[in-house]
Amino acid sequence: MQPCWRSTSRVPAAGLPWCLRGVEPLPAVAGESFGLADDAFVLLLPAALRPVKRIDFPLQALAPLMQRIPALRLIIAGGIIDQDYAAIIRNMLCTAPFATWLGEVPHELMGSLYRRAGLVLNCSRSESMPNSLMEAMALGRPVLAVDIPGNRSLVSHGQTGWLYSSESGFREQVALLAGDAARRDECGRRARDYVLAHHSPALEAGRLLALYRELA
Repeated sequence: MQPCWRSTSRVPAAGLPWCLRGVEPLPAVAGESFGLADDAFVLLLPAALRPVKRIDFPLQALAPLMQRIPALRLIIAGGIIDQDYAAIIRNMLCTAPFATWLGEVPHELMGSLYRRAGLVLNCSRSESMPNSLMEAMALGRPVLAVDIPGNRSLVSHGQTGWLYSSESGFREQVALLAGDAARRDECGRRARDYVLAHHSPALEAGRLLALYRELA
């Protein structure tokens, strides 16, 4: 595994309104392990280090599960936006041996990182249909997201992913899904079908053209 933290550059946040967004599956790079053991159950949190992303939440919530699920690993992928918050996360990481911050992962490696994940997380205070969930779902990865409006617009609980509303609910979902790969895979397939059907780049282009024509 990597050291408990390392520095990285700032990642800008930008995006279209959720109703216009499209996504296509990211390519994967063969042979990239990210320092993870083959038997690791990986929870991936793709998020820049800033308070709204609540990266502290899974660091605290997952610790009680380590005796029950010793193969569990939390991987955080994202650059620094808030230096003060990043310092808090660094300190937390050094007392959380199950967790690793990779910093800003190059875009060309993100497909491989998503594919390595047993679950892709969203723990944010607020969202507007996050690109990270859309990218994960387009690759058929199961997602576990906090129950807020921006996530509910994309994730249907038990159908295209799972939603949680409390720390205990989060832990319960992780514990249940850790031992049920078939359930995770089936939900991932439904998520992929949904995103590719409703949020493809072709649909995004059509919606943008319609918007331009309306404004014109």
